[in-house]
Amino acid sequence: MDHTFRYAEIWRKHRMDRRIALILAIGFFPVLELVMRPVYYHFRQDWILNAFVAIWLAVLFVFLIRNEFVVCPRCGKRFHKSVHRRIAGTMPWTPAMVRGGHCIHCGLEKWSLGGDEKGHDPIE
Repeated sequence: MDHTFRYAEIWRKHRMDRRIALILAIGFFPVLELVMRPVYYHFRQDWILNAFVAIWLAVLFVFLIRNEFVVCPRCGKRFHKSVHRRIAGTMPWTPAMVRGGHCIHCGLEKWSLGGDEKGHDPIE
């Protein structure tokens, strides 16, 4: 399979995960007010509201974790994380969205389709 297609597919999935996490984070309170408040007042059951909040936050957590541990398309290691070294200027718990835009292992730029000017991937 062409490495450009593989890179593009991984970045497409990563963008989708980021968008879903953002929508879930921003949409939590509006959905809570517009949907769950009427449902709660109609049924008067606390467990419905609690279950909704727990499920919503669990799904948000899954997408945040997927964003945090995205795999570099070139080297196959975690793009943002290294167990043995820190990224200059950031702490290990800094969210992936605010870190540098390159792989800390092989240096691939984020959203890059790989290769050099001639289109060759130096790692492969």
